[in-house]
Amino acid sequence: MPTKHLSIRIDEQWLCKLRVVAEQENRTLNGQVYVLIRRCVEEYEKEHGKIPE
Repeated sequence: MPTKHLSIRIDEQWLCKLRVVAEQENRTLNGQVYVLIRRCVEEYEKEHGKIPE
């Protein structure tokens, strides 16, 4: 699957906190955001069923 670019706006306070979490998890900031998105979708699908691709 091709990789797409996503741009978001985030308060500096939350961005700094997310960087700390990413560092503690030995991930890049991008990698940490990807993990969070994946977890969110997995939780949604558990509750509501698989999302068609």
